[in-house]
This record gives sequence, structure tokens and C-alpha cells, in this order.
Amino acid sequence: MVSLTIDEREVEVEEGATILEAAEAAGVYIPTFCYHKRLMPFGACRMCVVEVEQMRGRLVPSCSTPATNGMVVRTNTPEIRRARKTLLELLLIHHPLDCPVCDKGGDCKLQDLAYEYEVTENRFQDKKFEYPVDYYSPLIERNTNRCVLCGMCTRVCDEVVGVAAVSFVNRGFKTVIGTNFEQVLNCEFCGECVNICPVGALTDKLFKYKARTWELTKVNTICSYCSTGCTLTLGVKGNKIYRVIGDDTIGVNKGSLCAKGRFGYQYITSPDMVQTV
Repeated sequence: MVSLTIDEREVEVEEGATILEAAEAAGVYIPTFCYHKRLMPFGACRMCVVEVEQMRGRLVPSCSTPATNGMVVRTNTPEIRRARKTLLELLLIHHPLDCPVCDKGGDCKLQDLAYEYEVTENRFQDKKFEYPVDYYSPLIERNTNRCVLCGMCTRVCDEVVGVAAVSFVNRGFKTVIGTNFEQVLNCEFCGECVNICPVGALTDKLFKYKARTWELTKVNTICSYCSTGCTLTLGVKGNKIYRVIGDDTIGVNKGSLCAKGRFGYQYITSPDMVQTV
């Protein structure tokens, strides 16, 4: 076991754990964009930077820095808050401010963190991206202009699903998440990328403009399509199902769903459904 101090709290974790995992064990909140417990550490967004007393002079990403014995970590100093605020400003240089019409509004990490760190203006200015939106995929809308390049979609598609339908394309300011030869997204449509995307770059077309996330009541149930017994989290409003998401904290599936489980719920309210026998 490894013992360290985080924000004056003594915490003990297994050897090999990262500072972020140790902070979670101690109940200390550290914001992230590109981290997910189901994926390998990536260290792309730098929102999770912390101060380590033994590494003075620089901020380190807590998601990919191993915890070691005797470490003294600080997660919320004025310097760290300034660094995180600057990172948010950089993310917002090209990000469209279309929250009122984005389906991720009210359930968006970028929106929440901009509020938390009081990003009311931006010192950095540049032209907003104007990439074409992929409306042609039958179930998933892909809006590259809203992407923050956290890489969550590419990694879940590669590491969890094993398909690699999307990946990083180009370099520098021209980097985008794209498909092979810029084709329309055509994959298994499991929707894992939609479920894990922290912003509105990937959204559920069946849910688009149907309801706002804060209007929905979450109801857990078991998928009826096969005998696996996956847990579905339904978004319900007025006794009607508006969407299905996966919750990685419950169920035998740990949040993973197939195309039928995630997008095949409309049969429940279909007028063609047999009502009597």
C-alpha cells in the first residue's frame, strides 16, 4: 500500500494507483475532461493538474501521475485554479457558444466547469471552427465544432468496443476527430461514444430537440432484447421514454450497451405494437 497526503487528508491506496484515484478514495474532487475509469490514462486535457510538494515548479496531471509514499498533494490552490481557468479559456477559443440549442446543455462538463471557474470572458480570440456537421448518420449526429479533443470517443471505441470507427486526424489547430477518408459515420452504432462524450460533439439523433436533460427522470431497468440482462437507464418524462443511457456504476454491463439496447426503445410506445392477444 501507498500512503500520501491530499489537501491535508491522509489517504492509503494500492501501489500503482494514480493521484486522481487516490483523491477519489479520499473524497477530494478534481475536475477532468479526458479521464474515465474504464479507459487508460490519456493526459490530454490537463484539467486535473495538481501541485506535488516533491515536484515544485510545475503542475502535474493527476490522472497519469502515480501516487508514491510520502507525497504531499494540493488540488485547489490559487495557482491551480488560474491554470485551470486558462485551460478553459483555451478550449473556448474555437468552441461555439450554442448552448441554448445543444442537446448537451445542462449536462455538459465544459458548461459546468466554465461556471465553476467563472470564465465570463476570454483573453484569447480566434475565429470559430466551421466544420460541416455530419447529419447523415442514422443514429448519431457528429458536430466537430463542439469537440474539445479529449479523445474519449476514440478510446472507448478502440479500447472497449474494439472497432476504432473514429480517430484523431491532422495535427495542431487542425486536429479533429474524424472517420476514415472523412466518410459518414458507419459503425455498429452501440452509442458508447455518445454516452462518454463530455460535450455536445456527439449526440443522440433520436433524442434531439425532444426534451432537456434536467426535465428527465432517470429510471433503471433491465433490457428485454436478450438474456444478458444489461441495465438500462431510461430518461423518462410524462410517462414516456425519451432516451436510454448507460450507467457505468451499475449492472452486469457496467454502462456498455448494444445498438438495440440504446436506440431500440421506441417499440414500447409504437402504435403498431400488439396491445391484446
